[in-house]
Amino acid sequence: MDIELKHIRYFLAVANELSFSRAAEQLYVSQPSLTRAVAAMEQIMSVQLMRRTTRKVELTHEGEHIKAELERFLRDLDNILAYSSASPVLRVGFNWVLPDVWAQQAISMFERGTKMQVKLVRHDAPHAGLGSGDADIAVKRGEARIPRMRTVTLFREHRVAAMRSDSPLARRPCIHWEEIANCPLVVNAVSGTAEPGQWRPGRQPYIAARCGNFDEWLETVALGRGVGITTAAVARRVVHPAVRFVRVEGAPLVPVYLAYPQQGTHPLVRRFIRAAQEAAAALREAAQGKGTA
Repeated sequence: MDIELKHIRYFLAVANELSFSRAAEQLYVSQPSLTRAVAAMEQIMSVQLMRRTTRKVELTHEGEHIKAELERFLRDLDNILAYSSASPVLRVGFNWVLPDVWAQQAISMFERGTKMQVKLVRHDAPHAGLGSGDADIAVKRGEARIPRMRTVTLFREHRVAAMRSDSPLARRPCIHWEEIANCPLVVNAVSGTAEPGQWRPGRQPYIAARCGNFDEWLETVALGRGVGITTAAVARRVVHPAVRFVRVEGAPLVPVYLAYPQQGTHPLVRRFIRAAQEAAAALREAAQGKGTA
């Protein structure tokens, strides 16, 4: 009996999850199939890869070494296969307004360096097209909590408050984060970055409306249902006759990061990450230069 690619993928799934049940759910196979695959590898290689008890699964020293080697092998194989069948574009998913300047610079740098085109894919879903396979990499905001995805934080954005233009608060140049606790909150429940739990206990705004995407969120704010919290990029890019954006002081910054699959990664994702990091570094240097000028 020879080791098949299926055995390797099954072993790596169990090794990453340290659970046969969770790995079986992830791969949509039965636990006995995973058990047989790992046992077959151990028999063929004449080495114990895992210690299994009724309570836990852990890798042996040999299992840790083989896991690292097989992950490297699988990445190389995925890249080879992807190069032979890759689409002529890199699909970059996003939920709502991309960070201005950075997006243009990162995409331009990537396209110049690879001669491959970026296709932007908007998805009104938490994973911005990654979960459904519609995106190869995604630009996300907020806390990086995406199962089975790798993430790379690029920079952080300032927050602004969005409100109906005839609101008394809309006439002010800025509003403090703690003041928003007195306001009804309009939340983008799918891909937004503001939730009442970000304010101090006992000083949290109540949610007046939950929306399923950015456009619903913007129009709900325009109706005067409450205050929305977003990033400064939106204030620079979005114009709505019934909405005004006001700077927020004392607010936690919003992380902007890239997310991509742990396995089956598009061969040029890492090139896009490098371009994204270089563009982010250039913007930071420009901002520091302005600060010292």
